[in-house]
Amino acid sequence: MSFIGNDIVSLTDVNNRVSFQNDRYLQKSFVPRELDEIKKFGKKWPFLLWSCKESAYKARVKQDHRKPFCPINFQVYHSPVCPKGTGNYTALSGQVENEGHILITKSWVCNDYIHSICSTEGFDGMNIIYGLRKNVNVPPGRQSACVRKLVIGNLAHKLNVDVRNIKIKKDRETEIPVAMIDNSDSEMDLSLSHDGEFVAFACIISI
Repeated sequence: MSFIGNDIVSLTDVNNRVSFQNDRYLQKSFVPRELDEIKKFGKKWPFLLWSCKESAYKARVKQDHRKPFCPINFQVYHSPVCPKGTGNYTALSGQVENEGHILITKSWVCNDYIHSICSTEGFDGMNIIYGLRKNVNVPPGRQSACVRKLVIGNLAHKLNVDVRNIKIKKDRETEIPVAMIDNSDSEMDLSLSHDGEFVAFACIISI
């Protein structure tokens, strides 16, 4: 079974900027090769690496529910490093290695955020939807509700289902989000994230 993770990182959040300018924090989070890349590719690179690590962890923890998040144990490789870009964002593909497991990543680097999705089995032939939204002046405690609303709207459109028949809940044992259709657990694999003003999701559809 394939699992997916996603992570969004706000580039405008003050706490994020402070963390990724802290040498001690960087040393605890990135291996020497990644630290060299940060020096080479600039100030957005640690945000990109972090989003890939976080999204990979969210996919891997579904394979091992007891796995703690130790970012230095998730090593990120981007190939090619020269990305494809448009006027609004730069798209990168790569891999994350964790304890012998190879996961495939896609990332979108924009002016004010970086969004990464990661799959345990790659993306070829997969029916995946993903999305994000910027919510201005939303209290931090409301971001979870905002991302659930975003997911439900997208799933309703994709599956041609009434929004009232879709619910997002947390698994009681793992606390991993689960999509319910007509009050029954679906076979879709879902990942939610939020940071600063941004909310995002990724979902493997099973229809």
